[in-house]
Amino acid sequence: MNDEFQEILDQIAATPSIAPPVNFTENVMRQILHDQPGIVERFRQILLRPGGSIFAPSGFLSPASTRGECAFYYIIAGTFYLVLGLVLMVGLRGGNGEITLTPWSRVQPQLMIAAAFWLFGLGGILFLSGRTKMEVAKIATVIYILLVFLSGAVMITLYRMPVLMASTALFVISGVILGILLYQNISIFQKSLHH
Repeated sequence: MNDEFQEILDQIAATPSIAPPVNFTENVMRQILHDQPGIVERFRQILLRPGGSIFAPSGFLSPASTRGECAFYYIIAGTFYLVLGLVLMVGLRGGNGEITLTPWSRVQPQLMIAAAFWLFGLGGILFLSGRTKMEVAKIATVIYILLVFLSGAVMITLYRMPVLMASTALFVISGVILGILLYQNISIFQKSLHH
């Protein structure tokens, strides 16, 4: 085997080494950092280019480029719901330990924690599985969107308090947008695998 590559090894050994310029690494890193715009720069590009796609590679919400990134987005969303659910579970209790709100409001923290584990599960499926599980994750994301919408609709229908209705509507809208962004992200990533 050494005989097979000996000629190549001799050529490599005979090639004179060239010292790079003193500031070579600094120049390369400066160019790399200069070429990758930050979030503020991406947002500015979108505002100045309204016809551009928000999910374009240089867009504000660039799609995931790897399966791990795609899974990470689900895990981050799940972490948000877990923290929010735990904070609400503690915060909705009165001074004597009793929950002071209506029965449907009592289950909201548990629903948020369930949504967190749902999203964690989807992140795990995406991270550990191949392409075939992406369709399962997309369907499960649509189910998540429907459940967020349904939970908010029940809350608004049962309790006609303006402040509660407005806050629930805002939460539902943000949850649905989050679900749409996750679905869009996984769809774009899935299409990139077919090219």
